[in-house]
Parts: sequence; structure tokens; C-alpha cells
Amino acid sequence: MTSRRFRLLPPAALAAGLLGAVASAQGSPSGKPVAWGCRHFNYGQCSVPRRLSGVVAVAAGASHSLALRRDGTVAAWGCKGDDNWQCDVPFGLSRVTAISAGAYHSLALRSSGTVVGWGCRSNFDQCAVPSGLTGVVAVAAGTFHSLALRTDGTVVAWGCQPDSADKGQCDVPAGLTGVKAIAAAQYDSLALKRDGTVVAWGCGEPYYSALCQVPAGLNGVIAIAAGPYHSLALRRDGTVVAWGCGIDNPDPCDLPEPLTRAHVTAIAAGLSYSLALRRNGTVVAWGCDLEKSAGQCNVPRRLVGVTAIAAGGVQSLALTMPRCVVPRVIGMQLRAAARKLARSRCRTGVVRRIPARHASGTVLFQTRLPGRVLPPGTRVGVVVGR
Repeated sequence: MTSRRFRLLPPAALAAGLLGAVASAQGSPSGKPVAWGCRHFNYGQCSVPRRLSGVVAVAAGASHSLALRRDGTVAAWGCKGDDNWQCDVPFGLSRVTAISAGAYHSLALRSSGTVVGWGCRSNFDQCAVPSGLTGVVAVAAGTFHSLALRTDGTVVAWGCQPDSADKGQCDVPAGLTGVKAIAAAQYDSLALKRDGTVVAWGCGEPYYSALCQVPAGLNGVIAIAAGPYHSLALRRDGTVVAWGCGIDNPDPCDLPEPLTRAHVTAIAAGLSYSLALRRNGTVVAWGCDLEKSAGQCNVPRRLVGVTAIAAGGVQSLALTMPRCVVPRVIGMQLRAAARKLARSRCRTGVVRRIPARHASGTVLFQTRLPGRVLPPGTRVGVVVGR
């Protein structure tokens, strides 16, 4: 039997609290997005445009995906059929420094500190950016509302018309200051304070009250993510904390055992599943049971060199950078070995020569083990016979 929770919110009504929402377009390494999932409710949100490159941030909504290019422009895809407002990036939109994708709309933060919104199929005013809103440093798009973080550490919210969409997620707590990051979901809003603590508000329906019940004693937090049914926090020690999952939907909060030992650098909360980016550039996904899985937890086997992640309705996104995958060059002539290293995005490091009458010019040893995935341009030292 389908739970009450999933009858209330189909995938097309997702609120994505998305990594990449505060990524800077200036000074960030650029890469190419990779997408997976989309086994059902496939609107093309996994079909990354073939020529899309130079991307510094990604965001995933219910039926669309966004990418922020290094040049400050935004690309959108997904949105098949009549449901295409979210992909209609405003003409001339430029100098964008951050993006966020919600269920029915998209937000862009410009270098001027102003916000642009588009989409809003449901017309809950989440695209109606308050007049005079400036000095913004981060944005977050929920299902029915939008959030903006200002330079003074205060939060502004809009949308949430007084009807079934209003669950208090626009009622920013009085006196909330010192905020450094924000996240927006369907029924709640999150704020990460500079002291490493988390504040949640909204949850104006008893069934979803757990979303606003931040675990007691939670501190040392450096990043937050909000999904429709659960919330995540990344602590300074690289561990992840989850809350909000009801007894009929515990999976997104059931952290994989490796995450208790591995150092995580980023998190993302999607529709009943979670993503974590590990320090080695690999991605861990959990929460997708057979009923809810659209393949968004099936991380591609050879996905490495990831620098950012985003979790949507039925799609997962990763931003990948070219990596040095160390090849085996032992037994090759030095010149050929150097070419192979270059093709693998590595560089030839220190070359030592030792007497080897029958192996003159041949690589006898290498300083990096074959198969290791390292930052692009990593030097691989070799020992060559002479």
C-alpha cells in the first residue's frame, strides 16, 4: 500500500534543496555535468546537453536541471511538453553567480546581489522577487517558496500564499541573524548559522513536524540540504546527520555505514533519497527503495573526479572535473610513457636514470600506482634505465 506521504507529493512536486546553490562562477574550476536516474517521469532532465561545458555549478529540480557556466550564463534542460516554464531561462540573463532549482521554478543570483526567478507553473508567487531586494549572497528554491540570504546574515522569504501551500516555511523566525547558508524544501526552510548550528521553520502540518525537529546538540555544521521528506547536515568532521524521516519512509535517513568513516565534503537531498560527495571525488547515494527508485541511487560505476552534486525528483547530477587516472607505463620507452601520461591528464614528474644495460630508455619503476585517480596534472615520477 502506498504511504500517505507519497500520495500527497508526486515527483513533479519536489522541492530541491540543492548543492551548487552558493557556488561562485568566478575562480571556480569548470567541468561537465553527469546525470543519472530518470527511469520514470523522464522529462529529459537526465539528458545533459551534449556541448555543455565550462560548468561551475549544477542544480536539480523535479522535472528540470540547471547548470551555471563559468561565463555567468545559465543552461536548463528537461521540461518536455507543456511543462517547460522552468527551462525558459530569461533572455539576456548573465553575470550569474549562483543557481537553485525548485519544483516549479528556478532562481539565479546575479553578481549585483539581485535575484531573478522564472518558471512558477503553480503561480504561488515564488518567482515574485520582493521589490528592492539587494545584497543577496545565496538563494534557495523550494516547492512553493523562495529564500534569499543577505550580506548581513538575515533571510528573506517569499511565495507561500495563504492556502494549502502555506506551511509556515516563509515565516522566518524573528531575530534570525548570523546565517551563512540556506536550504528550502516543500514544507520547511533551513538556515545554517555561523556558529555551526541549524535553525528550521515551517512544518505547519503535524504529519511533517519532524522536518523542523533539528537533532538536539547538533553543532559543527558546515553545510545543509533540504528534501521534501528529510533534511541533511554535514559536520566539520566530515560526518553526516539526517532527520525528518517518518516511520513509513526511513530510507533517506538511514545513513550507509561507510559514511561514518569516510570524509564527506558535500551533501544533497532529493525526493526520498540522499547524495554525499566524498573527499576522493566519488559519490554515495542511499534511500531509493524499489517503490521510489527511478535509478537516481545507481551511481555510475566509473564516476570519479566529482566536485559538486545535486539531487532532484528522479535525477541525480554530478559536476565532474577531468582527472589524472594514472596509467601503467612500466616497460615503455620514456617518450611513449610521457605521451601516455599526458593522454591520461597526468604529467611526467622527476625522471631518474639508473644503470640498466638491457633496458636503456625503458621505464623500470613509477612513483604512482596505476589506476589511482588524482587531480589533473599530477606529476608521476619514473625511473628509467640507461
